[in-house]
Amino acid sequence: MKTRILSMLLAVLMLLGCVAVAETPAALVINQRVVFDGDVKVIEGADLVAVDGNVMLALAAGQVTVEAAGQTQTYQIAPYTRLCGAVVNDAFPGPVAVWVDFNAVTGEIAYVEIAGMGNPVVMEGYGADFAALQAQKDAYCNLKAADVIADAALTGVLADAVKDACARFVNAADFTIRPYQSMMVDRYVINNPHYTELTENKVLATTVVSAYPADAAIVETADVGNYVAGQATTAFGDFSVTHNAVKAQKAGIVLVSYAEGENEVLCALDIYDNFTLYPEVLSGSDSYGKVVTVPADLNAEKLTYRVLGDKAMNFVGGTCGSTVIDVTFDRATRTIVDVHIAAHSDSTYLSDNWEYGGGFVAVGEFLFDINAFCNKMIGMSADAPITGYTLSSSKTGVVGGVVVDGGVDMVVTGATRTPNAIISGVNAAIAQFNTDVAK
Repeated sequence: MKTRILSMLLAVLMLLGCVAVAETPAALVINQRVVFDGDVKVIEGADLVAVDGNVMLALAAGQVTVEAAGQTQTYQIAPYTRLCGAVVNDAFPGPVAVWVDFNAVTGEIAYVEIAGMGNPVVMEGYGADFAALQAQKDAYCNLKAADVIADAALTGVLADAVKDACARFVNAADFTIRPYQSMMVDRYVINNPHYTELTENKVLATTVVSAYPADAAIVETADVGNYVAGQATTAFGDFSVTHNAVKAQKAGIVLVSYAEGENEVLCALDIYDNFTLYPEVLSGSDSYGKVVTVPADLNAEKLTYRVLGDKAMNFVGGTCGSTVIDVTFDRATRTIVDVHIAAHSDSTYLSDNWEYGGGFVAVGEFLFDINAFCNKMIGMSADAPITGYTLSSSKTGVVGGVVVDGGVDMVVTGATRTPNAIISGVNAAIAQFNTDVAK
């Protein structure tokens, strides 16, 4: 009887609007933005998002609750689904390709990155019309992939590339690849195509669809390392998948196709000169940074440097490219105001259970959250280098990285090379900023 009375009272209170009804969390993915009617206040999960007025950006997986305009909403943030789309026409001397992050639950576009944007070689060859595309890309965010495909009003080279990515999301291929985005000259990309279920051996055709310069990369057909005729074969149970490696030869951009029957997946790679091979070969046990572009106006209030953070893993099947990072400083306060990952070839694929027997799933999951790691650097001084992680000892019972004073207060278990490479890149920007802007 008491239970029935309480239930009736609760129903009445709900009708009167006196009791807040818990909603099912809304689905977001990392890199997705939400615009509210008023300023956002984070109730729970502040480390998972970045807030600027009425805009919230998802940085890492987890649950966040926010309040805006008198309303409270909870979001469940998950990793994105990243796919490449591209178009090849006469507008530019090479491909126009995009990497698009999709929300697999809602079908929305979370984020768009234009391959090659900011690469000095590509920018010189493609010109101002290409640079102008950067201002157009955010218009696609939070649109549903199916709606973008159907919208005849969306035209132009960027729209065509985004529509191509959307079509590949809506009509997914039977296999996936590692979402590598960057390469360095004299390194190889081995994308390890994966089928959820195999009933026979698969051989995929690897093709350079387009490149700038035209000879920026080649499909490897010679013996290299352990790969006979340039072919990498990965066993999955009783069957295997084979494809050719691709070698970067010159700085620029390359669009690679992996195809089997009617199934095709694209990969656009931003190629930079390999500073870890010349004049001496550096060790992959350490990390390095190099500035590749400096601000055109060194007297501006905000100064952005493009840098490479690299692990020098110069072997076939190793890291094919650096992390490409844009680091922005405030000239007046001499602080870091933004750290943006423009492209990377780091190991989010390790979150797949089928990679290395699932031995690195936790590491791969974390690397989806690398924006949260980068966000920790905002506000740090531009007058001193950031301290990297040190490896822990197994005797302490801790596996992975240990935060050191002056470093980033976010432990990266089992993946110190990647964050240290990013820190090395940011430190290269800090050093150049101090050279360009004296105290």
